[in-house]
Amino acid sequence: MKVEILEYLNSILEETDIRELSIKRVNNKIIIHRNPALKKIKKVSISKAEPPKKRVEKISKKSEENLYTIKSMTVGIFYRGKSKDDKTSLIKVGDEIKKNDLLGVIDCMGVMEKVTSPVSGKVKEILIENEKPVEYGHPLFIIEVK
Repeated sequence: MKVEILEYLNSILEETDIRELSIKRVNNKIIIHRNPALKKIKKVSISKAEPPKKRVEKISKKSEENLYTIKSMTVGIFYRGKSKDDKTSLIKVGDEIKKNDLLGVIDCMGVMEKVTSPVSGKVKEILIENEKPVEYGHPLFIIEVK
């Protein structure tokens, strides 16, 4: 199992009240224990400047209706190729895609989950970098639906 996945799972636990996470697979077993008394103190800074506006606010109502966000259906490491060993990107911003086109894969503890497009359209944004951890519901792509 990759260290990135373990670090990612641990970071999720730090933000919850869960004290133990146990994952069992055919060939391995992972148990992560957490001591809630050792929570990290996060630094908070107060800025007098106006907070940045959300990206969604910049999109007009008309164009917002045509945008579709493809989100992760699992936890793992995202790869923009056909497999984790494939270093070429399947798509780039501006590409036209069809429904069910392969956009990448997510390595979830050795199991490769395909990321396919549920809509046809044009790739407006790629919101995730290659070989980065994702969680369930993490936005991956924004597609302008045709």
